[in-house]
Amino acid sequence: MSYYVNGKQIRESTKTEDLKAAQRLLAEKVVANVAPDKRNVGPLLDNLIADYEHNQRKSIISCKVLVKAHLRPFFGLLKADSVTKQTVMDYRAMRRKAGRKNASINREVALIRRAFSLADMDFPKVPRLAENNTRKGFVMPEEYVMFMTELPKHIRPIYQFAYRTGCRLGEILNLKWSNIDLPNSSVRLEPGETKNNEGRTIPLTSDLVSMFEGMPHLSDYVFMFRGKRIRSIKTAWKTVCNKAGVPGRHFHDLRRSGIRNFVRAGVPEQVAMS
Repeated sequence: MSYYVNGKQIRESTKTEDLKAAQRLLAEKVVANVAPDKRNVGPLLDNLIADYEHNQRKSIISCKVLVKAHLRPFFGLLKADSVTKQTVMDYRAMRRKAGRKNASINREVALIRRAFSLADMDFPKVPRLAENNTRKGFVMPEEYVMFMTELPKHIRPIYQFAYRTGCRLGEILNLKWSNIDLPNSSVRLEPGETKNNEGRTIPLTSDLVSMFEGMPHLSDYVFMFRGKRIRSIKTAWKTVCNKAGVPGRHFHDLRRSGIRNFVRAGVPEQVAMS
């Protein structure tokens, strides 16, 4: 049989001697009149980012990070019409091997699915992974960026401080300007101000020093909102976790991440955990 797609003649066998079956197959080809899409996935990811920018989505930074770090290296050079269910499953297996939680992998797959949707292309039907993240987790760099983007502005410094230092939430909310020594890039928690009632000195990274320098001194306490001391972030934290698709994320995971950051920087673990 012979038919045309985008002005190009296509010839192929119907693989049948039944005239009616051959005519029916030809009719289906003519109606479809669609040639295989030979685009790589890379341009689809470019369009995804452009869509996020055009619609001014708050998660644009997270989207860019995930595309650059994970999606483009794996999918970018593949032909879009060659991405199968097995391809997606292979990607998920690779990410799980790298230590990523199911919820994080689901978000990444949702992005690549969105890229296909924007291009009016079918994406393989792959069921979501069960999101049963355990409490003992860590906050990965891309997740940190995403949360910093999604959290209310007045909560971001609390989150940033927790991630960098590993301090407990209670210690952070009780932090006073008298505890902060910017000239020496440190915070001093006195005995009775910590969970174990033992004082400790916490080194500040350069971004934390800059953060504190830019914050107004509205009272003795550091973290304020609308003229009042912040005593709880429970509602804001729950909202952003649900929005990010990680309802099981605990604020205490920031402590684990902060301690790990200190250990990697050469601070003895017993000191970092005090």
